[in-house]
Amino acid sequence: MTTTYVSTTELPESIQQALKSVGYGRKDIGIEPDETVSMQTGAAGAGRRAFVVLVDIATGRSERYMGSWGGANMFNPGNAVDLDSEERAIHVGLAVIKGAEGGDRPVYATIHLHPDNVVKLLPAKPTLTERELLVLGTFNYKGGSYRKAEQARLNVTEDELANLVRKGLISRNRAGSCQLTTAGRNARPPY
Repeated sequence: MTTTYVSTTELPESIQQALKSVGYGRKDIGIEPDETVSMQTGAAGAGRRAFVVLVDIATGRSERYMGSWGGANMFNPGNAVDLDSEERAIHVGLAVIKGAEGGDRPVYATIHLHPDNVVKLLPAKPTLTERELLVLGTFNYKGGSYRKAEQARLNVTEDELANLVRKGLISRNRAGSCQLTTAGRNARPPY
């Protein structure tokens, strides 16, 4: 299963509202094409609580289910978010948002959609040269010092970075620091 990222502002209003209802505030979100999904998230833990939001994309009607703080426990034996692992069909027109809140991290979520719905939301991937893919791949490295060392090893030029900025794959602040955009996250190689 391949996760593709979409800017939250490009999502249908019904999904945007459902994300706001659980406090999701990131600039983009992962979309996973699935024909089935379970209520169980496995995302809860110390200081975190999992959630599932079912959204009718066309009408905006949604149902929110919350897990227990810390995950499954004996005091809430009927909690589907923490315990129900039965796979159920995702119908066309339904979005299933799964995620978690709390702890020392911001709200995390992923959207599961029927493959027929995914195609409507995904941006077209740009055509890139092998070199552009290689340079974009350096952004897989966590931490600026690792990334800079890899870019130095590959002799990445300022022109190459500027080209990726022009294509909308990376953004650069006034200090010169670069980071991937949503389009860049989708275009970069998986390695």
